[in-house]
Amino acid sequence: MGSPPSNPFAAAVRRLYRPLGFTKGYNVILFFIFAGAMLTVCIARLKFFDFHGTMCGEGVGATLPGECYWYKKSLFAEIGIRIHLYGVLPAGILAVFQFIPAIRRKSITFHRVAGYISNVLVLIGTIGGFMIAGHSVGGGADIQVAVWFLGIVVIIQLGLAMWNIKKLQIDQHRAWMLRAWFLLGTPITTRIILVFAAAIVTKQNNYLQTRHCEHIEFMLQSATKTLEFYPECAAYFNGSNPDQHAIVRASMDFNRVDQMSAALGTTFGMALWLGMALQAAGIEIYLQLTPKESDRLRQISYRKQMEAGYVSPGNAGLTAQSIGDANPFVPPAQRRAGLDTEKTPLLM
Repeated sequence: MGSPPSNPFAAAVRRLYRPLGFTKGYNVILFFIFAGAMLTVCIARLKFFDFHGTMCGEGVGATLPGECYWYKKSLFAEIGIRIHLYGVLPAGILAVFQFIPAIRRKSITFHRVAGYISNVLVLIGTIGGFMIAGHSVGGGADIQVAVWFLGIVVIIQLGLAMWNIKKLQIDQHRAWMLRAWFLLGTPITTRIILVFAAAIVTKQNNYLQTRHCEHIEFMLQSATKTLEFYPECAAYFNGSNPDQHAIVRASMDFNRVDQMSAALGTTFGMALWLGMALQAAGIEIYLQLTPKESDRLRQISYRKQMEAGYVSPGNAGLTAQSIGDANPFVPPAQRRAGLDTEKTPLLM
């Protein structure tokens, strides 16, 4: 547990977070930053369950500029965004409680049930994400590949986490769950990056995107304004070219929702890839800097696997010892007793 801090403020803060099960101050800070952000965003987005009211009611809707055009135009896209929201938002809220140590230790049943439910919800939400990838913030190839990449990697990571806990490999369960949920926080990081990227694009004033004239009319809510700003759209309105597109300047001009849509569409793919890279790098750094926790859980895994009759306890899950050229795990007490690790049988 460690000695009590001499600083009165630190002692008071410790009394606040100890009931949650945290023993390290830096873990509390990280939890409130990342879990707090996810909880806040998920709760704030619950209003979008009211699809035909709050999210995509009258006008251009309450989501990103121009997004509701696709959801109103295509039943497939509407179903996709609904499934996505119904899956990821409740899953994100449940996940926050999964990372509170006191709940994991004192409410094992809740932890397990909530874990299964959140994983199923993530899977459902990911399927919805795949369905709308072709229209999400412009739906460029970079965006589509990023959405599919993110979804597939998260599903694999959650699968590995569940397989490891089935094998009683708790340390690896922790690692893969942290990886999965950090990646699932990518949309939050992406939005932050997007704000700065769109501002830079606006400042440079030399980025353009094409938009279908019908899409532009939807955003401007006026055929007259559409023709005023984009005379080439006359071919769309008179029927001579129903597929007529126009070139839209990318700019965060709050008086021009069409240009805001172009600015966000220009930068969203880059922001999404960069967000994923930052989230993935961040969690790997955290895992490398917390070896004591990993080792503690590895020893618990060893005891549980030994009680369950495993051939090579401590090496049952996805560990270097189980699949690679590494010595089997041996508890520190046995290592100090001089156990010959080379003669310890490997799990087959």
